[in-house]
Amino acid sequence: MLEHIGQIPFIHTPLHIAANEGQINFAMEMMNLKPSSARKLNQDGFSPMHLAFRNGHPKLMLRVLLKIDKDL
Repeated sequence: MLEHIGQIPFIHTPLHIAANEGQINFAMEMMNLKPSSARKLNQDGFSPMHLAFRNGHPKLMLRVLLKIDKDL
């Protein structure tokens, strides 16, 4: 299922939702399973990193998203 997730037009991926809500453990698990999901934009053009920052979860950005993909 995760192999095909990039082909599905989500409004938000599970990582978008975790980043938006500040769910660090779930976001870490999603990033370990599918690191490319960090680069996927939602229908509003926001990445999970944008949502984490916008909703006051900078610790999530630094601890999870940038730890796994340093090019974000």
